[in-house]
Amino acid sequence: MNNKWVSLHIFDHDMRNYDPFILSLYEKMTDYKNSRLVQKWFFIRYWEGGPHLRLRFITEQQDLLIEQIENHVKLYWANTPDEKPLTKANYYQNHQFDGEAISMEELPWYDHRSVQKIPYLPEISRYGGKEVMSHSETIFMHSSELICSLLKLLKPDPAKKFIAGLAITRILIEELLEFEDMEDNKQFTIFYKKYWESFAAGNETNDVMKLFTANENSISKFYAALNNNGTVKTYIQRMKKELAQVREAIDDELYIHRIAASHLHMTNNRFGISPFIEYCISDYLSQHYSSDQSGIGGAVLENPAGI
Repeated sequence: MNNKWVSLHIFDHDMRNYDPFILSLYEKMTDYKNSRLVQKWFFIRYWEGGPHLRLRFITEQQDLLIEQIENHVKLYWANTPDEKPLTKANYYQNHQFDGEAISMEELPWYDHRSVQKIPYLPEISRYGGKEVMSHSETIFMHSSELICSLLKLLKPDPAKKFIAGLAITRILIEELLEFEDMEDNKQFTIFYKKYWESFAAGNETNDVMKLFTANENSISKFYAALNNNGTVKTYIQRMKKELAQVREAIDDELYIHRIAASHLHMTNNRFGISPFIEYCISDYLSQHYSSDQSGIGGAVLENPAGI
């Protein structure tokens, strides 16, 4: 079996197209996987070089699949209205660069609506070391398929996505880490919130927290519906199985917490949840676990879960 990853960066400056485009790629990759042309695959959304999707997959038919995927992407774009491309200066001047300052000269830039072959460099230390990296890459695939299933099921607008993102984040914390009491859940969400404090700095709006507190009944319904959805449960159980293999090899629970936090973030990334929204989600959940209440009452979104 060929274990070398193919990595395609698909640049499209109109991020409003991303959810339906991701679903079109999901159908393609599912067909390849069912036909045994692809062993593993996953995607992320990313910013460096311009807004884009990173599609990674393992196949023994690299040239064939690269050509087919590029043709699929071009056909999708040909049938999708185009927007005026962003400029490098305008795009980067409003970007937070994962919380770090970077000079304009250091930053790459790629053409709008282009596909680039850029090597995949696994973040080995972030996910527990070379020996267990393949388990995390399998989690990446299950996470990608979970999120694609949710995008297909929910067809969420931004507000609905934030609320569904909060619910799935809570489920992942409880299922992947399996803490025995609420205090541990609270401490983890406080730890997780610190990841994203730099993205909240200078942001005076509390509109997202108002959305959450006004829709606590909807959040509870999303949580219950997703927690009892067979497809969601299947993918989360698969993620748990792989993380258990990592836990067995590492035997360092704090390291496992960091690895789980990374998987939590990348799952939210795939759903289109920004780091600032993750900050708000973790802030809300830390308060939820402090009160040990499921949250009821408040205004309700129409048909909140749609499941």
